[in-house]
Amino acid sequence: MRLLATPSSSKYSFVLIDVSDGSVRKTPSDPREKDLGASNSRPPHRPFGLTWDSEWIYVANRRNLCVYNERLSFVDKVERVFDDNTHQLTVSGDYLIAAMTSMDAVCFYQKSNGKCFYFSLRVFDFVKHLPSVKKERHHVNNVVAHRDFVYVNLHNRGIGKSQVLILDMKSMKMTDVISHDAVCSHGLSIEPGDYGTVDTGGTQDLVSRDNRVAFCPNPKSFCRGLAGSGGDFFACHFRPAVRRFRGIGDSTVEIIRDWAWQSASSIIMDGVGAINDIRLIDAPDSCHHNPTEAPLCF
Repeated sequence: MRLLATPSSSKYSFVLIDVSDGSVRKTPSDPREKDLGASNSRPPHRPFGLTWDSEWIYVANRRNLCVYNERLSFVDKVERVFDDNTHQLTVSGDYLIAAMTSMDAVCFYQKSNGKCFYFSLRVFDFVKHLPSVKKERHHVNNVVAHRDFVYVNLHNRGIGKSQVLILDMKSMKMTDVISHDAVCSHGLSIEPGDYGTVDTGGTQDLVSRDNRVAFCPNPKSFCRGLAGSGGDFFACHFRPAVRRFRGIGDSTVEIIRDWAWQSASSIIMDGVGAINDIRLIDAPDSCHHNPTEAPLCF
């Protein structure tokens, strides 16, 4: 299995991890990726959400949608389509779906015409134009599209437990809310009748409805980046740091097999800073559910 990740280091755009031999490959960043007009709350180079269709790789970098080819080389970008703190990105048909974290919203960007509509957590409904947000309340950090539904992970800033909203894309309605057994959760895996997430505000455990496993050897680490396949999970963590220093240092991928973790399975990604998101590229990913194989040539 291979994983593709977006790092915080200004030196790199992608990190490619081969789970079979533990090898790590990094691709250099391109200055055209930067969102130079964004606020100074975060660096202008902050590749986060990651997805693809049959032709292109897509990355959310702050407000920009960046496009890459099969060799992970920068091709183009759409400027100011997302928000200042865009998190996860996924795909469903003609739509790229983004977690617009600072706006408490989900963006549905139509690739064919460049138009957007939104789901706003200010009104808990679909809207054409977003209401103003002075301060986020829910911290939307994950979006998973699966069949006719979109699952939206709400971190909730430690006010109660985290939740998942279920959006029915046929009826264009919110149909359910799932309460996590996690606080300030990061990552979201969706399987029939079950979910997985990381309890980053509590124990740093990987949790689901019926399972819980400790995988992070340092309780002070920060866990972000989750991929899963067939009961196996790949979870990232890095040393905690204020935002301006998250581009420095190493990250680690921990491998959890059938809800069991062993320290010998860790893979260190040196010098990449904090990992923002991670995807399986050659196996089904319960955190992504992308029906299309990643268009990579290596």
